[in-house]
Amino acid sequence: MTLRALVSPDNTIVRTASNIDPNAGTKPGYRWIEVTPTPGPAVTHLQAATWEWVYQNDNVVQQWSIVDRPREPFVQAIKEEAQRRIMALVGAADIDACVIKQLNALKREGTLTLKRPAGGSWTAEEAAEAAALQLLADRIDAIRAKSNEIEAMDPIPADYLSDARWS
Repeated sequence: MTLRALVSPDNTIVRTASNIDPNAGTKPGYRWIEVTPTPGPAVTHLQAATWEWVYQNDNVVQQWSIVDRPREPFVQAIKEEAQRRIMALVGAADIDACVIKQLNALKREGTLTLKRPAGGSWTAEEAAEAAALQLLADRIDAIRAKSNEIEAMDPIPADYLSDARWS
């Protein structure tokens, strides 16, 4: 398959087409020039490569540019990953259930905390429950801290979703 560019008399590229007969009816002064696409440059996950056809020295060449992708979608993806991890930790199917489970845990922790200063003591079951609630809170705090840490990285690493990055 041969790719050609139609070039106007003022050297503007009008269009490109495949398998065009270079002698087929073109306006006077217009000409078809064979072009060869070139591989794009290496880019990171934070970049995108764009290109355009450019007329240079009687040839049509593919001119590449590298542009930075916006940072915000990556930050949002990190926040969503933190949310996904917290939902998995509390065993919630959706964000509403996640919030409800966390509120219930917070309420129960408050009830247990108020029982002790009021002169009460915990049963063995309540002590185990309080320890489990504190462990849950610590794990949620750790996920949130990792999210903040990854969001602040410059550049944001390509493996920002990997388990290794979050441990």
